[in-house]
Amino acid sequence: MKRNNITVRKVISLALGAIALSTLLASCGSHALGFGVVIWSDNEQVLATGSIVPILDQSTISNTDTISAPGNPKAADPAARTSHPVNVDAWRIAFFKTRKEAATYQKSFEPFKRVYARSERNALPIRSEASPSANMLYKLRQGEVIKVLARSSKPVNESGLQAYWYNVVTGTGVTGWVFGYLLTVYDQGTGLAPAAAADTVQDPLVTLIMATNWRPTYFVQMIQTGHYDLTKFKTEYGFFPDPEQHRFNLVLPDYSIAFDYTSLQQMQLNRYEAVGTSLLITVRNGNELSLQYSYKGLIVSTVFERVDQSIDGLIKAEQARRDAVYTAFLQNGDVLSSTAYGQIHFAPDKKFVWTGYASLGSDVFPPTAEGTGTVSFPLYLADQLKNKYDGVITFTMQGADAAKPTSFLYAFAAGGVRFVYVPQSTLQDNIVQQESFSPLIIFFTQHKAAN
Repeated sequence: MKRNNITVRKVISLALGAIALSTLLASCGSHALGFGVVIWSDNEQVLATGSIVPILDQSTISNTDTISAPGNPKAADPAARTSHPVNVDAWRIAFFKTRKEAATYQKSFEPFKRVYARSERNALPIRSEASPSANMLYKLRQGEVIKVLARSSKPVNESGLQAYWYNVVTGTGVTGWVFGYLLTVYDQGTGLAPAAAADTVQDPLVTLIMATNWRPTYFVQMIQTGHYDLTKFKTEYGFFPDPEQHRFNLVLPDYSIAFDYTSLQQMQLNRYEAVGTSLLITVRNGNELSLQYSYKGLIVSTVFERVDQSIDGLIKAEQARRDAVYTAFLQNGDVLSSTAYGQIHFAPDKKFVWTGYASLGSDVFPPTAEGTGTVSFPLYLADQLKNKYDGVITFTMQGADAAKPTSFLYAFAAGGVRFVYVPQSTLQDNIVQQESFSPLIIFFTQHKAAN
């Protein structure tokens, strides 16, 4: 009799649940399509990650699912205590036809319900399968956070680098696999990596080598002095590890080399060999790499340093500084006039037209120069010249060798500006070190162009 009562109660409970769901479906004007497991909620108070929810409708136009969100029994509003339809991004829900299938997935997802990962490298690829040769679906930004859905059953050795492969989803809905060597994996609740993640013990120096984009040592010198040569200070220059492709990419202004290695083998305490290549890597003080390799039959040594600043940001800041210098240069007028050396008209986009420049002689402008071109401000003043001059202006004329532009020191004076020609012999590292022993001096009056 007791058993029958329990059965009756179960039947009643199921019947009431069915009635409640039917009422909800009727109120939504739709039919239940299946069940979903929430893989990354954007509001845990409304919809908890890992929970199973009925899916009432799906929209391919907005790429959203209409789900039955559970009510909050503690809510003050009675309406909020009952289940209600909610539209969510479809990628946040793992869809299944039956509740049983959803429950099976929920069980496998449970250990990763609160597990997230952070990319420790820019352009870290997400792939379609857990393989370095699989199609690349997305490139992670350094610091980008992703949701972990699962991982390989055991760590995998990819050319000497050992880590799990993680099945992940990005904040934009891209789902795929990431090799975990350059990921920081953590539990949102405890801050710790999931159980067994510590099975993989890595050489910290190898991790340092692989997780860093290294820059030529002159990058650091330019950043420290604020003197940038933008022909050499570019985002593409550096030493870039690519552990997934088992490759080190070395890119310098004069040449580039791809070192395709089979493994990274420790030779000494802080020295490693990229097996299968001529490359030897020595780690110095955690912030510097000394590279030795063969190039065109010669043994070459180069030094690279860790640079944490955004190279692109520094370049944009320098370009903005140069734009501001040009604006200040034109403050008193966009036309310079000289009785002996002609007239220069400047345009807002840094283009110029110089008539009468030929009287300066072929040592200043070659006979092939055409009198038009662009101006720029790539040169800097040595400390001993800063009190005497306001800056250095450079003219690149059409018809002349673009690699050998013509530059002048300039100083503003009452009614105009004084130019002093800069011979190449007075330049070092994009800095004008001194005036010429017999300087060519031009005084221009400065005024605005007549409308």
